[in-house]
Amino acid sequence: NEATIVATVPGIVRFQRGITEGTSVSKGGTVFTISADKLQDNPAKQAAIAYQTAKKEYERAAKLVKDNIVTQKEFNSIRANYESAKIAYEAFSGSKGGVAVTSPISGYVKTCLVKEGDYVSVGQPMMNVTQTRKLYLKANVPERYYSILGTVKSAKFKTAYSDRIYNIGAMNGRLVATGKSTGDGSPYIPVTFEFNNQADVMPGAFVETYLLTSERPGVISVPVSALTDE
Repeated sequence: NEATIVATVPGIVRFQRGITEGTSVSKGGTVFTISADKLQDNPAKQAAIAYQTAKKEYERAAKLVKDNIVTQKEFNSIRANYESAKIAYEAFSGSKGGVAVTSPISGYVKTCLVKEGDYVSVGQPMMNVTQTRKLYLKANVPERYYSILGTVKSAKFKTAYSDRIYNIGAMNGRLVATGKSTGDGSPYIPVTFEFNNQADVMPGAFVETYLLTSERPGVISVPVSALTDE
């Protein structure tokens, strides 16, 4: 239940309001405006000129085709050019403050792919919207760690398709449940977390999970990169 919002016209991106990952949006609601007013090659003006030119040519050909001065094939080509120019012109019509880009579905912002002031081209992805606000992370913990499961507070995880380390806490996540027994025929204890679906995480993916326990006093820690085998 996800959708990608793409740029319908080229220009400079302007945010309609304070939109961040996790913000709710409504179907048909404006999330961006795209303005080309300050561009040297203003596509809105170019579309208007092309439309007026194509319209005059079409109206002229419509009269001449009746007397067979213009062939039907030529007239069809002129009409196709006119209709194409009309579509391009209507995309900019009434957009003095910029062309509004709306969300095709109601949901929550999953990822924002552009920033205020970015230049976008037609068809460029700008935002991903999802109707699934929450995702669950289930960690399968070997039963030998059962005695310390009560100290688990949060988690981090890494997907196979990205080098990014996702922090459950940073995504407004929380520990939902800690299993008290292993599953049927399984040597693992399930530990479940819930977090906002505001990152580029693929539902159903397998991940490498790091469980974070309570802080311990008097512990010296060093980064793994500082260790050598000798």
